[in-house]
Amino acid sequence: MNYIIFGALLFLLFYVPLRYLKNLWEHESAPDWATTVAGILTWLMLCSVLLIVYGAFRTATGSIFLLAFVIVGAGFLMYLNNVSPEFLDLPHMIPFLKKTLVFDNIAGKRINLSDELAKLEMRKVYKEVTGTELQQKEKAPPKQQQRTEDIQREMELLQNRRIVTPHLQQELNALEKSESTNISDSWKINSMRSAAHAYYTQVKTVLVNPAERTITVTMDFGEMDIVPMQQSQGVFVFYRELYEFLQAMNTQDWMKPYVKYIDIISLVGTRVETDGFGTASSLTFLRLSILVSELRSREEKFFNAAELPAISTVLFKSGEALL
Repeated sequence: MNYIIFGALLFLLFYVPLRYLKNLWEHESAPDWATTVAGILTWLMLCSVLLIVYGAFRTATGSIFLLAFVIVGAGFLMYLNNVSPEFLDLPHMIPFLKKTLVFDNIAGKRINLSDELAKLEMRKVYKEVTGTELQQKEKAPPKQQQRTEDIQREMELLQNRRIVTPHLQQELNALEKSESTNISDSWKINSMRSAAHAYYTQVKTVLVNPAERTITVTMDFGEMDIVPMQQSQGVFVFYRELYEFLQAMNTQDWMKPYVKYIDIISLVGTRVETDGFGTASSLTFLRLSILVSELRSREEKFFNAAELPAISTVLFKSGEALL
C-alpha cells in the first residue's frame, strides 16, 4: 500500500534536480559531473516509476480506494500539464531524459550544425555586399580567474555590436521619405553576430513600412512537423518560441536606427508541404501582429506564452494552411 506513495515521492525527488540539470544543459553550462549524475538520477526515477506500478498491482487486490486515488492523481497531473505545460515541461524534458538514460554527454558547449552553416552563409552575404571579409576579433584566453566577468562583458558587447552595412544610410534615407524599405541584407549581416534566437535563421525577408509604421518579418520553417501542434502543449511551446523571438528582435541594439519608424511587428510564417506526387509547395500557416509597446511593457518579466493571443492578433490553425 505504501509502495505507491513512496514511489511517487521518489519520482518527485529525482525529477526536480533533473529539471535543474536540463536547464544547465540548455544553456550549455552543465559541469563535467552532470552527465554521470543525470544518468543515475534518470535510472533511479525509472525505478521509482516501476515501484509505483508494482504498488498499483498489489493495491488492485488489497485496496481499491488507494488505487482509485492514484488514478485520479495521475489524471490530475495530466490535466495540469495540459493546462499549464511549463509545470512538467515535457516537450523539453523527454528529449533530455532520452540522452541521460544512455549517459549521453550533456556537459560543456554544443556545436549546432545549422547555426554554423548559417554563420557561413552570413559571411558569404557580408562579402557579397561589402566586398570584404567579415573579421572576427580574436580574444586572448583569460590568465586570471578574476578577469572572467570582464571577458564575458566584452563578449556581450561584441555580440550586440551593430555592423554598419553599406545599405544602412540608403535604407534610412528611404524610410525618411516614408518609402517601404527592404532591410533583409542588413538583418542577415547583423544577425550573424547577434542572432539571439534560433528563429533568426528562418527569417527570409524583412520589410519596414514607415507609412503604416510596421515591420513585416517573413520566416520560412521548411518541412515543418506540425503533428505536435495538434495538441495544446505543442501550441504552447510554439507560442513561447515566437514570444522569445519577438522580445529578442525588439531588444537588439542594431535594430535601434529603425525603431522610430516601427510601432507594429508583423510575422508571417511559411512552411513547405509535399503532396502525394512529390511536388513541394510553400504555404502560409501563421500571421501575427503585435504592438511594440506590448513587448516593451513585458521586458524581463515572466510571461505565460498561452496568453500571446491576448496581447496580439494571431491567425494560426495548428500549422494548417491559412486561406
